[in-house]
Amino acid sequence: MRLFGFILLISFPALLPENTFAQKKTLFKPPVVFTSIGIRTNGDSVKVEEGVQLAGLPLKVKDKAGNAYEIANYRFLYRQKGYVENPENGKIEVVYTNAASRFDHTPLPKVWKENIARQLQKGEEFSFFEILVKDKQGRLFYAPDLHLYID
Repeated sequence: MRLFGFILLISFPALLPENTFAQKKTLFKPPVVFTSIGIRTNGDSVKVEEGVQLAGLPLKVKDKAGNAYEIANYRFLYRQKGYVENPENGKIEVVYTNAASRFDHTPLPKVWKENIARQLQKGEEFSFFEILVKDKQGRLFYAPDLHLYID
């Protein structure tokens, strides 16, 4: 008898109509948007001086009509160039390290801007990625990444 009760209990949801527990889902097709910082877009190369300025500007996401979208959060990666001496041959070699974090506000925090301003050099890179934006109805979606090269 207990076995019969247990089987009935676990099979009960299967006896209900298909949509009893399902929430009504509506598909959301995000608008086509573009990511920029200053006048720069993905893949642009900039001089060191402009890179320092861009690090202090807010990230922008807009659609074709020019409507701006609120940035909920994003990740930023600074690919920084450094130098080390090769212990085998004594020659100086270029190495890269990555400094990255997630941010809820744009522009970047003061400490990041100051560090970039002090250290930025040719051959480094900035990446803004996983940019989560919100439309006027509060729906979240991802905007395209923005990658800048310092030359």
